[in-house]
Amino acid sequence: TTNLVKSLCQGEVFSIGNQSYNQTGQYQVKLTSSKGCDSIVNLSLTVSPSVTTNLVKSLCQGEVFSIGNQSYNQTGQYQVKLISAKGCDSIVNATLNFIILNKTVTQTQSGFIADLIGMQYQWFDCASNTDISGATQRSFQPTKSGKYGVKLTDASGCKGVSDCYNFVLSATDDQKIAKKITIYPNPTDDYFTILNSTGYHITSINIINSVGMIVKTITKIQADRISTADLPAGNYIVEINSVDWKISKKLSLIKD
Repeated sequence: TTNLVKSLCQGEVFSIGNQSYNQTGQYQVKLTSSKGCDSIVNLSLTVSPSVTTNLVKSLCQGEVFSIGNQSYNQTGQYQVKLISAKGCDSIVNATLNFIILNKTVTQTQSGFIADLIGMQYQWFDCASNTDISGATQRSFQPTKSGKYGVKLTDASGCKGVSDCYNFVLSATDDQKIAKKITIYPNPTDDYFTILNSTGYHITSINIINSVGMIVKTITKIQADRISTADLPAGNYIVEINSVDWKISKKLSLIKD
């Protein structure tokens, strides 16, 4: 009499003599020994089923998901064959979705709007790479010229960062700045004075004639009093530039 304990994986077959078994159970098999006597085998058979796991997973762009010794970083459906603790087949059917955030930004006259809705937003100054306090809405209106971008975070925690976009603050964007710049006397026959109450430094001045041509540029501004002795009578635009803004004022020259 032989007591035999055997484990199989689903799909395998165990044979004794001319008998075959593929189901969990207790079996007694009567055989004939080499001497012609009875030989009894008491078989305890365990058949372990193959394990199939269906997995659906959402991840962020840039992450890597690993199953066994396989790694994935692209959206798709994958089947991975593993070996269970009992040595049998274990199949993983994985559906992976890697979330790619739309990081584009639409620029308006007064600022920016992130194209993707329903996000957490944080606008930042690209020049200093610092977050702008309170700028956490979908739209953003800068208070000075510069380069700006937005950091996005969705409900699942995926993050994205937009490109940086140039912004120039002009008089049409902020009338408060324009109202703090005054040119006088206007009209004038020679000198005019720029009264600057903005608190910003003026970096350059362009004087533009009636056909849109720049006829005079001043980059080294020694004083607020500007001479027009070298210009003929007529109507001009005085373009006043700062690092943070650009505004335009009308000027009339009257010559004797």
